[in-house]
Amino acid sequence: MRKAIAAITLTFLSVAGAAAQTQNTEWQYSTKTAIDGKVTEYAISGYSDSLVIRCSNVCEVFMKISDSIVADQSSVRIKFNNGPLERFAVSLGEGDDSLFFRDPMGILKAIRDNGGYLTVEYAPYQKTPTTVVFHVWNLPPTVLARIEAYDKARVPMTPQERLEKESRRLENEKQLAQQREVHRKAVLAQEDEGERKVRFELCQQGIIKGDRCADVPNVPKHP
Repeated sequence: MRKAIAAITLTFLSVAGAAAQTQNTEWQYSTKTAIDGKVTEYAISGYSDSLVIRCSNVCEVFMKISDSIVADQSSVRIKFNNGPLERFAVSLGEGDDSLFFRDPMGILKAIRDNGGYLTVEYAPYQKTPTTVVFHVWNLPPTVLARIEAYDKARVPMTPQERLEKESRRLENEKQLAQQREVHRKAVLAQEDEGERKVRFELCQQGIIKGDRCADVPNVPKHP
């Protein structure tokens, strides 16, 4: 009888421990299998504003935001918990409501090493910069395994490979700049007189900067 009770107790503790481990994360994990059998993993933190990890052959990390994002945003400031500020390069996704981290493994390693609360500052369209907080402790085990495999597979690049990588980076930046300019002109074409007046005032006050102020007189051209 005592052995049976002990076995039941151990089983209960194991189940309770597993449940606690499952609950002690804010990541919503799921997979999707395509018609060709290819599996894509998703890990999502947040709801209306969310941080998404999407992995198939490689991993992507991006923020999905409920606001429209300025077209010329190329980086975000982040911090983990009460730690120091860091800056990560991003690129605007399609639809103007997402930002993709250009170094997905870099941000994944930072999440793995820090955990807790991730605060990200971004610039909504025609608004002052704002922040959103994601709960990022306990990455899913499969994502952690991908990070470890990535580190093991890395080999030093030759000088030629580094040169080619830098050339591709510069070309990508040139294409992104062209896309941002097309988007900026399209947005301005839809802007009514009231919105234009508000934008001019915000530019002159220095609240918004960059390409969105290019047509505003007497405003310094900020990088």
